[in-house]
Amino acid sequence: MSARPGEAALAALATITAIWPVTTLLDSGEWVRGAVAMVLVVALVGVAARSARLRGWQVALAQAVVAAVVAGWLYGRGHLWHGLPGIETVTAFNSLLVDARGTIESFTAPAPTTRGLSLLVGLVAGVVAVVVDYLAVTRRSAAMAGLPLLAAFLGSSANSGSSLHPAFFIALAVVWLVMVGRQGTGLVRRWSTTTATPLTPVSSASSVGDTGAAGTATLGRSLGVVAIAAALLVPLALPHLPTRFLLSGLGRNDDSSGSGGSVGFSQSLDLARDLADRSTRPVLTYRTTASAPPPLRVTVSSTYVNGSWLPPRRSVDRTATSADPSVPTPTGLDPAVPKRRETVSVLGNLLEPPNLAAPYPLAGADLGGTRWGLDNRTQSLLVADQVSGYDLSYWDVEPTDSMLRVGVPGATTNRVVDPRDLQVDSRSAARVRALADAVTKGRTNAYDKALAIQEFLRSNGGFTYSLTLAPPVTDQSGRVLPLDPLSHFLVTRQGYCVQFSTAMIMMARAQGIPARIAVGFLPGHVDRGLWTVAVADAHAWPELYLDGIGWLRFEPTPAARSGAAPIYATVLPGSSADEGRPTDNTASGSSSSTRKQDLLERANDVATPQTALPGGGARASWVDHLPHGWSLVLLAVLLGLVGAAAAPAGALWSRRRRLRSAPDGAGRVEAQWVALTEQLADLGMPAPPSRTPRQLHDHYVREAYLDHDGEQALGRVLGTLERARYAPPRADVVDVRQDAQRVLRAVAPTRPLWLRLRAVVIPSAGTAEVRRLRRRAARVLGSPFRAVAALVRRLTQR
Repeated sequence: MSARPGEAALAALATITAIWPVTTLLDSGEWVRGAVAMVLVVALVGVAARSARLRGWQVALAQAVVAAVVAGWLYGRGHLWHGLPGIETVTAFNSLLVDARGTIESFTAPAPTTRGLSLLVGLVAGVVAVVVDYLAVTRRSAAMAGLPLLAAFLGSSANSGSSLHPAFFIALAVVWLVMVGRQGTGLVRRWSTTTATPLTPVSSASSVGDTGAAGTATLGRSLGVVAIAAALLVPLALPHLPTRFLLSGLGRNDDSSGSGGSVGFSQSLDLARDLADRSTRPVLTYRTTASAPPPLRVTVSSTYVNGSWLPPRRSVDRTATSADPSVPTPTGLDPAVPKRRETVSVLGNLLEPPNLAAPYPLAGADLGGTRWGLDNRTQSLLVADQVSGYDLSYWDVEPTDSMLRVGVPGATTNRVVDPRDLQVDSRSAARVRALADAVTKGRTNAYDKALAIQEFLRSNGGFTYSLTLAPPVTDQSGRVLPLDPLSHFLVTRQGYCVQFSTAMIMMARAQGIPARIAVGFLPGHVDRGLWTVAVADAHAWPELYLDGIGWLRFEPTPAARSGAAPIYATVLPGSSADEGRPTDNTASGSSSSTRKQDLLERANDVATPQTALPGGGARASWVDHLPHGWSLVLLAVLLGLVGAAAAPAGALWSRRRRLRSAPDGAGRVEAQWVALTEQLADLGMPAPPSRTPRQLHDHYVREAYLDHDGEQALGRVLGTLERARYAPPRADVVDVRQDAQRVLRAVAPTRPLWLRLRAVVIPSAGTAEVRRLRRRAARVLGSPFRAVAALVRRLTQR
């Protein structure tokens, strides 16, 4: 076995190209050096092992062992035993890989490049490099090496949650085609050097070579280009199934190209377009004193008409009048309610004016001299010009349990709310009121009713988050039911944050609780204290008014998209609503902080803004509604289809192999005759042994009841077969493929249906080819074990 350094270099380049898309998943290139080093070590060890004339499996084993040692040196420093990996190294690697899993589940792409992720990528690169080198170089099967390369490539592209730039795919496809082409060229060069002599006159001496190797090479290159172009263009015309990820992270937000500039915000308050954008393009970057900041609100609406929320009428010229306006006390918030002041420092803002994102309720703001103002009723901020950075402070409201359920002692009970905040959508009013009454049955105060509505929509009502709304509902006769948008959501129980928020608002209003919709952004994801909000973090949520406390945020959207509900709107599993809340008799600051920390720790197992970033946007489809275990059934069906196609594919391969191996025209006629007799035997007419072609002609005509055309075609086939067998060498013979097909078409209608099906599904040539491949695979797979057994025998005989 030769060293094959050129092929090893190509295999290493292909592996590096396959893992190149990982750059879109991680925020830095710290992993690159280790992963590339692993690939290069595998390639060099392979060259050395093949130079030493080791067997194929021994080369792969040497590569794996050396790669493991190098992985210990690269990623396990401080955990080695006399410079070599040991048990402590394995334990350290396990901890790092657990950390990598946590990072994958907690961050959207690009995720921070932790030591665990660097180790994970390095190990994957090493394993892929060993497999690719073994297949493409050691076993000289470059085509098969495309499978592990594709697996590595899909592992990156599928978890990015976006369509990769075509350059990633083109680069890998080109490198793989070069590998296949190089191997094919090498095989051709090792063929016999006998000069080919044309059997028929040719126009020039060079035409044979031009139409031979050169023509085939040109055709191969053309097919390669066409294949790459088709692979890029065909998926654009195909329907897309829901995205599936190995882990519930990295792929939850889609990426889009471009950066810089400003980001607009949907003025219709229908976030379908903003959510469908799914871009990770940053909108805001900020730092905050809060460990779990709330969403950043942009605007508020109280008016719902014809299935849509109307934006408020706001005048920038009348509102944004000062560089230092006063911030009024939040509507309805009594001074006795416990609260803590938090700060937000926005370092980068791409939101277009007049909109500005800020937490609610606002306590103060510094926009660096830019004119701004706010709506006294909603505290929505408006700015006159683009603001690149600004500082805010807001109140983290922490009402006690009795304040939420009974009210704030001594607070005024006069509601300062807009009448529109109590209007229920007329088209869905009957359905909404009936559902709200059923959900809140037994609840006696506004807060408990709000919690019941939230939990019904969020967790126990059977609702599904999806950017794709369900199709129209039809009755048994197929007639589409005339449902308004809200009723359609309540019936189909599928939608996104706007539908969830609208449902909670209308159900709360039906119970006499003022409610409105807020639109803005989820808090984003944090990296070393810096929070980043992307376009895909656009979100909507309801705000409900409670006497003495004012407007409070609730979160009916499922946690996979929205993260955790607010602390005051969270009920710990296994506890009653009265347990675990601060009371009026305890110090509000310490008790509230203790409860918040306890809830954060226990809610981490479900989802929080820090650990489960927003973006659960995988679209629901009919696949999501299949029963549990459907994937196993689908896998079994696919395996069955593959198995059913094995015999026909094997028969086709066997016949083509015989044709390719035929030395001349006579040999091709013999191969076509063998194929015809095999197919006739599959149809229940085996050829009798020791018969001349003329006797076989009479036999088939008699057994098959051939018509005139079929009999004539069979006569031509057998006549050509006689000339091929008994004519002088190099005599001209014609191709009998078309006549053989005419014979089969004439015979098939005379045979029973089950014979025709058997001939198609399990042809005898195909089953023989499958058995041959199975024996060959058994020899290949068993060779390592036989080598080990031989080694053991030699050692025991000494």
